[in-house]
Amino acid sequence: MSVKNLNKRAIAPVAIIVVVAILLLGTIVTLVIIKTAQQKTAECFTDSDCKKVQTTCCPCESGGSEICVPHGQENIYRPSNCPKDPLCIAMYNCKIEKCICKEGTCNAIVKE
Repeated sequence: MSVKNLNKRAIAPVAIIVVVAILLLGTIVTLVIIKTAQQKTAECFTDSDCKKVQTTCCPCESGGSEICVPHGQENIYRPSNCPKDPLCIAMYNCKIEKCICKEGTCNAIVKE
């Protein structure tokens, strides 16, 4: 066997290993990028990341409404121009039992 044939046989496995390593590294980088993008778009990761917020001047015990929002964004959904003593109706309108995080989104579990 000549030296040229020996070198060609030795290079082939190394080339295959290099190609496989590059493909594996590319796959890992792609998965990390996708995971990072998903984390940036998710508004929650656990149920404790979601909060129940009153969205009207009246509480839900007096006809107002409420929703589940990501923690830290409560003030975006709270009314900001309510009078000191709002005129509310005597109607119990509390429908949300608790807030949960489902697939990166805050959702309400409605009372039965």
